[in-house]
Amino acid sequence: MDIKLIAAILLLGRLTAVFFMLLVLRKQWRLLRLPIDPDIKTFRLVLFIMCAVILTGNFVPIAIDAATLFGGYSGRANPSSLGVLYAFSNCTTAIVSAVLIWLMYRIAAKDRVAVVKSDSNEGASNGK
Repeated sequence: MDIKLIAAILLLGRLTAVFFMLLVLRKQWRLLRLPIDPDIKTFRLVLFIMCAVILTGNFVPIAIDAATLFGGYSGRANPSSLGVLYAFSNCTTAIVSAVLIWLMYRIAAKDRVAVVKSDSNEGASNGK
């Protein structure tokens, strides 16, 4: 496989991870400014920090992939198999982590809606 093709695939994967992380960070930033239960706020803050750390950890690999893809490297460079496997493993971990964080946020949001609906239904059935 050509080094520029490898760099393009890795860059695409990392940018996909960044997309999901930015979705979570944007939503969490908005929610953290709202008055909410302290336990939920702590959960959201941990999620926000975890996502920010993973996002920051992608900056150097993105820069390396972009430099390889758009820099003056020749297509004849032959990367080591171990290096390529490590890069793909790192990229896969970033994508899976980002998607899992995004899903964790989605689940938490749905659970919160279910708790609110459940609380309001109990109040209605008790004549409140």
